[in-house]
Amino acid sequence: AAAGVAMHKPSASLADALLCPPPKFGQVEPSVFRAAFPRSESLAHLRLLGLRTALNLSRELPAQDVLAWFEAQGVRVAHLGIAVWTHPSVAPISAELVNAALS
Repeated sequence: AAAGVAMHKPSASLADALLCPPPKFGQVEPSVFRAAFPRSESLAHLRLLGLRTALNLSRELPAQDVLAWFEAQGVRVAHLGIAVWTHPSVAPISAELVNAALS
């Protein structure tokens, strides 16, 4: 850096938090994302997305600290509770079911 110019370097914990998306995270389309259950270390990343709704497809609930974080952030959590499908003969989730959960 030039004399008299201070360079700001983010702390390691901040940089790590910003780069720690939930497992299997991806963008489906603008403002629509998908991921496996978020972990505590993923919450800073999720905050950057400005989420309004989290749609839980699993029968299992996210960890209590994650649910509390969603509530504190004003993120609505909709639980569909469907069985995980692993066999190709099982039909994928319908748009109607997703729309019903979001309404």
